[in-house]
Amino acid sequence: MVTVDMHSKPRFDPSKITAENYSYVGGDSHAPAQIRHFGRYPWDFVLIDGDHSYEGVKADFQNVLPHLRPGVPVAFHDIAISLSHHEQGCFVGEFWNDLKVSYPQADFTEIRTHNDWAGIGIIRL
Repeated sequence: MVTVDMHSKPRFDPSKITAENYSYVGGDSHAPAQIRHFGRYPWDFVLIDGDHSYEGVKADFQNVLPHLRPGVPVAFHDIAISLSHHEQGCFVGEFWNDLKVSYPQADFTEIRTHNDWAGIGIIRL
């Protein structure tokens, strides 16, 4: 498992983590110094849940995309579109909808946890 986070190491039970199965890349996921790390890992799954601005989520996706093998799932948190999301600067849902247009051949899965909040979107290219 690899996490890229500006503020903290994982938010899960650290007793399950060993040096062999976990790497923490601290810093801004959009910074060139961090992006260089992405090619080091054999990505089997990606969860994008960081900068929720449209440009931020787009950058995270585009930065990891060159390092993925075909079929690796990429999940996005907060794909619901609502006034509440927009008031908090969250535009993941708009980017998610644009992905559907940009990659019509891809496999898309949506898990809606609530009609106007959260949601997970998974794309497999």
